[in-house]
Amino acid sequence: MTFKKLFATTAAAALVATAAAADVRLSDTIGTDFDRDTFNTGFADTGYFDALDRDRDTMLDENEYATGLYADYDTDNDVLISQDEFDTANVRYYGDAYQGGAFADYDANADGMLDQGEFGGFYGTDVAPRFAEYDADQDGFLNSDEYASDLYDTADVNRDAVVTIEEEGFFEGWFDGDDIEAEVQTVGDVM
Repeated sequence: MTFKKLFATTAAAALVATAAAADVRLSDTIGTDFDRDTFNTGFADTGYFDALDRDRDTMLDENEYATGLYADYDTDNDVLISQDEFDTANVRYYGDAYQGGAFADYDANADGMLDQGEFGGFYGTDVAPRFAEYDADQDGFLNSDEYASDLYDTADVNRDAVVTIEEEGFFEGWFDGDDIEAEVQTVGDVM
């Protein structure tokens, strides 16, 4: 499964990956701003959520969510997370003011890389509260709408309920043709 399109054309809007540059860009023909509903509709069409849902129950448990994050943090697909990958992803997810634990706090074997188990420690300390926050119905799982809302809220840096062309940079590299399903299978369980 490839993801050259972030959003398929919908009645309201589309996000299209620029094939030559593998960048995600907002369509020039439909405007530059996306509200939550438009975003959620377009995101559902990407298949990204389905790729993370390894047991195909239409929901993400915490392990599937953590595994998806691990695959996202691991930008070079070597199934290890370097300090640079860790720092870059945390700034992207949490902004420049990221106040979570330092990389060395999670690198238990001090080899300069986080493996799945070490990332699980980071997840439990810094990310699990976020999972609970986005689990709107508090059932212990994220459905597609809850997951898309999580992404939307993260991308909406200024919290004005609109993802603008300036904020779309959050998605750079996400839907760039990589096979997220294969990456998730390679990573395996994080928790």
